Amino acid sequence: MDATLIYFMGFILAVMLAWLIIQSIRAFRACRLILNGKYRNVAECERAIDYFSRQMERDPQDWETCIRRGEAFAFLGDYQQATRDYTRALSLHPGDESILVRRGRSYYKLRKYDEAIWDCTRALAINPRYIPAYSLRGQAYFESGAYDLAVRDHIRAIEMKKCVTS
Repeated sequence: MDATLIYFMGFILAVMLAWLIIQSIRAFRACRLILNGKYRNVAECERAIDYFSRQMERDPQDWETCIRRGEAFAFLGDYQQATRDYTRALSLHPGDESILVRRGRSYYKLRKYDEAIWDCTRALAINPRYIPAYSLRGQAYFESGAYDLAVRDHIRAIEMKKCVTS
């Protein structure tokens, strides 16, 4: 065989190997983003929903998977399904203030302000220093017309944020 042909074949193999490595890295990053709930587009989000749905079929007691799928549905704007997934997560892992606030945010997006206020209030009963609960509850109070309560919650969130950052 001619030496140039051998070098050319080696070069082609090296390029193909490099391309495979790059594609593997991209796939790994995309998978990591999906598992962390960070989506760059609708297609990634839909793949995540498929993945989390299969996970929930395999292990129906995995409350974290319920949260992740709920986040993906919220990303797509399907707040009804997100609320159902967060409710399921709460039934499996009761007393988690972050799940309550996530569900409250979905209720808020659905303009169910009383339910959002209720979830945030429950979250604050669990953890009175949970700033996102004050912020969301303040927004829900504002939208429902309870401006004094909205101002109170927003001031509380700002004061607590100052204490955390200083």
